[in-house]
Amino acid sequence: MSSRRKSRETALKILYQAEFAQNENIGDKVVEYFCENPSDVGQREFAEILVEGVTKRKTDIDERLGKALKNWELSRLGYVERAILRLGVFEIIYQPVTPDKVAINEAIELAKTFCQGESASLINGALDYAMKEKNRAVQHDKNGKAKEDI
Repeated sequence: MSSRRKSRETALKILYQAEFAQNENIGDKVVEYFCENPSDVGQREFAEILVEGVTKRKTDIDERLGKALKNWELSRLGYVERAILRLGVFEIIYQPVTPDKVAINEAIELAKTFCQGESASLINGALDYAMKEKNRAVQHDKNGKAKEDI
């Protein structure tokens, strides 16, 4: 398993734990996780970037997901599915070093590992929508039209 994939899995676990302790500092959750599960520096750094990024931009990410989830409310999804979707949107929108299709693929793989049923399909569809919306906004900007926030 690649170091980045391990980092995504680690970030997923931390974000999942944070759902049950929303009043606790996410930084404390990260420290606690790595004390119990030592990792190499690269894996830890990328996991921290993901966790911090999702946490800081959670409101924006959830708004984007609200648009992407057809006939679903984010609150109706399981905790794991929500965490995977948030990670995926964060990487698509805020991590230009990760190709969008890689972010989607990695999210699907996480869903196949940690979720049941049709979760992988739902995650694929929602993240594909988020990617297309980002690309539309970028295209509008390139065509000289009003720039949208991406």
